[in-house]
Amino acid sequence: MPRHTPPQTPPMRAFLGAFIATALLAASPWALAASDNDGDGVNNRSDQCPGSNPGTNVDSRGCEFDGDGDGVVNHYDQCADSTTGVAVNINGCAHDSDKDKVVDFRDSCPNTNAGVNVDATGCPLGDRLSLPGLQFAKGSSTLNRRAKVVLDRAANTLEKYPALTIEVAGYTDSQGDAGRNRELSQQRADAVRAYLQKIGIGRARLSARGYGEKDPIASNNSAAGRAINRRVILKLSTR
Repeated sequence: MPRHTPPQTPPMRAFLGAFIATALLAASPWALAASDNDGDGVNNRSDQCPGSNPGTNVDSRGCEFDGDGDGVVNHYDQCADSTTGVAVNINGCAHDSDKDKVVDFRDSCPNTNAGVNVDATGCPLGDRLSLPGLQFAKGSSTLNRRAKVVLDRAANTLEKYPALTIEVAGYTDSQGDAGRNRELSQQRADAVRAYLQKIGIGRARLSARGYGEKDPIASNNSAAGRAINRRVILKLSTR
């Protein structure tokens, strides 16, 4: 005998219809694409990085930001201002193969032995630090913009070695009165010492002395040579 199915009431038919429609909609490709599995605010269809960490800020592609474009996202980048095009390690920092605190692309001596003090170029420091590019106009002790850039780099080196004391030694060319030259060389040394103190090198580490026209490193018979002799160097020693 045929089974008798009781007629469905209108509310029951409405419920079943809504249930089936919802199930079909949830299973549709459109719904799957519109969902956001990693909860980063970018739906699956547009998300190029579908496994973003919860709570991480992402760009319009759904990927974490990489501010310096070095391939290491900001969340993990310990050197967030890497120079464009420089290879970095997994921490987002430029390589320093000899561990001398001067990164490889700036290191002129990339195989320095462990424990050797180095200058800003990554080369052994020795007992003095030359300041190439720091020269003075004739009769002047004024530091120009280029001189300050040179001293900023030197200060970065000096900060790595707090046990070193520094004598700022000033020099002139041989033109003019020897007494005036000693005075001018002292003014140049004082100007450099004051600037180094201003940018963070401790006063107790610094002294200044003017040597006048002594110890020329170029000929005083030419304008170019005299310009080279109008200089300051940093003499280093251990406390």
